[in-house]
Amino acid sequence: MSAAPKAAAPHHHHHDSFECLSHKVDDLTGTDYFKDRVDPWKNWVFGFSAKPKNTVSTSFTWTDQTEWNDEGVEKKSRKTDSKIGWEAHDHKHEFSFTADKFAGKLIKNDLVHGDWHVDTDALGEFKPAKDEWKVEVHADGHTPDFNGIRGFFHEHVEYNNKAEIKIKSSLSFSHDNQHHAGVYFEHDTKDFKKLWAQLAWTPKDAKHGQRAFVRADLQKHFVSAGAVHKHNDNAHHAYEVTYDAADGAKHLKGTPIGLKTGAEYKLSNATHLKANTWWNEHYGMEMKVNHKVDDHWSVGVHQEFCSSNLKAKQGPHNIGFSVNYKL
Repeated sequence: MSAAPKAAAPHHHHHDSFECLSHKVDDLTGTDYFKDRVDPWKNWVFGFSAKPKNTVSTSFTWTDQTEWNDEGVEKKSRKTDSKIGWEAHDHKHEFSFTADKFAGKLIKNDLVHGDWHVDTDALGEFKPAKDEWKVEVHADGHTPDFNGIRGFFHEHVEYNNKAEIKIKSSLSFSHDNQHHAGVYFEHDTKDFKKLWAQLAWTPKDAKHGQRAFVRADLQKHFVSAGAVHKHNDNAHHAYEVTYDAADGAKHLKGTPIGLKTGAEYKLSNATHLKANTWWNEHYGMEMKVNHKVDDHWSVGVHQEFCSSNLKAKQGPHNIGFSVNYKL
């Protein structure tokens, strides 16, 4: 099993929201504390996309992937994803189907526009083989400015075929666009599943993306502090030190302390590199390089080393490739 959970693409948020204040460091260090499982390793990804007109877009992705259970048993699978999106009547619409599900999405930005601002979307998903379905409603927004203080919120409510209700919610406040405080929780109408608190500071004269932060998982007694630094337009760095206060926690050299680093470089107008390392009970590194061949073709390679798999059946190295064509 990989020791480095991968970051997922975030829902659209304002850059001062709880999610976006921590997204850049998580993106650079390859981390997502809010995911419940590690994504399968992508061996090959083939993508095609086209935008025949400004209001219509299509895409198709073919992914061959591998995952391992705790016993090291390998499972290979193929995932396909076809999607079409279009705009009509001040709404954005999306329809997609994959190897195991159908999904539709309706997006309404600027539902409320002015001092108060709210963007919304609704999603429906159905998995025929498992006879499972769910519907979701999301809302993102911010309050008016009250003497330099503005509030930001994100609400996510899900209802599924098991009659379960799942809630994800965040609320943060920003003062003068420099000092930020926020909370995030997940709840199933019975118990809290996740509960986080966060403080962040963004220098007033700094370029977008630079910040320092402290955050804590209030349920697992986990605390971290770090920073994102924009060296120039072509280089970003991120650092995070973690402290695990759980009984018996062992990370770097048997201590409760861990370290994560990340970097992103624009090597040229066509080539981008991202790399991250983690140093806990186990250590590892991941690197991705993407190159734009021309206006249509782009290629990529990503590789990972994880010391936790040194004696495992799959070995400590994984490598994957991607090819994308844009019409």
